[in-house]
Amino acid sequence: MLKRRKLMKKTLGERKRAQLRELFDALDADGGGEVEFSEFVTTWQMIGGRDAASMRVARELFAAIDVDGSQSMDFDEFALLMSDLDSRHVLGGGANDDRGALFRQAAAALQTRRAISDFISFWGTASGGAHRC
Repeated sequence: MLKRRKLMKKTLGERKRAQLRELFDALDADGGGEVEFSEFVTTWQMIGGRDAASMRVARELFAAIDVDGSQSMDFDEFALLMSDLDSRHVLGGGANDDRGALFRQAAAALQTRRAISDFISFWGTASGGAHRC
C-alpha cells in the first residue's frame, strides 16, 4: 500500500493532485478525511442511477479500491480510482468509459451545492435573516 501511495504521488502532478483533492473534499460530506461508501454512493447515483445494476457496479468499484478493507476511501485510494476510470476512458473501456468525467461532474455539482448552502447559511445568520437595502 505504501509503495502504491508513493507511485501515485510521483505520477500525479501538483495541479492534478489539487484538482483531485477538491473533488475528494466535495465527496467527503462529513469532512472526516475519508469517503465512506454512503458518500460515494451519493455521487455515484448522480451518474449511474439507482437501479440494481448501477449499485452493483458502485459496490464492486468501491470494494476494489478499498484495499485495506476500512469501508472508507482515503485520498490515495480515490486518486487511484480516478486514474483507473480515466485510463478506461482513454483505452476505450466500453459503454461506461466516460465514468471518470461523469464522476468529476457529479462531484463538482456536489461541491457547488455545498458552497451555495454554506453561502446561504452564512448570510442568513450574518444578517439575522433580514434583508438590508
